[in-house]
This record gives sequence, C-alpha cells and structure tokens, in this order.
Amino acid sequence: MSLTKINFDSVKNKLKKIKLIATDIDGTLTKNGQFSSQLLSSLETLKQHNILVLLITGRSAGWCQGLVNYLPVLGIIAENGGVYALKESQRMKPFTAINDIIEHRQLLQNNFEEIRQKFPHLQPSSDNQFRVTDWTFDCHECSQDELLTIEKICQQ
Repeated sequence: MSLTKINFDSVKNKLKKIKLIATDIDGTLTKNGQFSSQLLSSLETLKQHNILVLLITGRSAGWCQGLVNYLPVLGIIAENGGVYALKESQRMKPFTAINDIIEHRQLLQNNFEEIRQKFPHLQPSSDNQFRVTDWTFDCHECSQDELLTIEKICQQ
C-alpha cells in the first residue's frame, strides 16, 4: 500500500469551513476517565478560532450543568438526548416538555422497580438524583439475554 502525501494547504482550507464540532465525552475527550490539560487547551484554541463545540453524553443533567458553565463550549446534550443546555442560558432544559417532573421521576422509578422484580441484583446508578428525563442502573453484570428482557420490559 502506498501513502499519499498530505497537501497541508488543501487541508487548511477545508478546516476553515468547520463551524461546529459535536463530540461524545467519555472515552472520546477523556483520558483514563479524566479531562486533561491538553483537552482544556484544545477547547480554548477552538474557541479562539470561532469553532463551536457541542458536548454530548449519557451523563446526568446535574453532572453536565457544571461542565457547560465552566468549559469553553457552546453547550451540552445530556441524558442520552433527554436534556440540553446552551452556554448562554446555563440552564438544563428537556428536549420534550415534562408537565410534572415529580410524577415523571416516580414513573421512571416504578418502571425500575418492575425490572428489579425479575433482576433483583440491579442497583440504581448513584447519579439518578441528578437526572431529569431518564433513570439509570448498573447492568455491567447482565448477560445479553437479560439485557434483551430488560429492553422488552422498558418498551411496554
């Protein structure tokens, strides 16, 4: 296989057209589960070049609230697409209106308890109290068959 020499002027011109980068956080921007000083510097450099960054994650609204406030980013989409916040508003908002948040959270908890009747080893994730739109639980020990059964229960 032969390698093609990169024409950096051509690449530079294409890069000038980039206005927004949307990226996952965990395992993409993190190194060993943490943000590095290099990442922070890179985000700052992108901002200086007028390239907006939108963070996307399955993490909780509460966890993400701090990120959007402190990092030089346009905003963040959290809870696997359930909520978002833009830097300018610094407030997490659901993508779909939730009329009664207390009732919504109770329904999610009830669904989890139904799943736990079949899988009593499941434990709620520690960040559920900071979530708005979803309910998470640790299922690292679940088999593929168990995950498929859980999926069917959730879709009812």
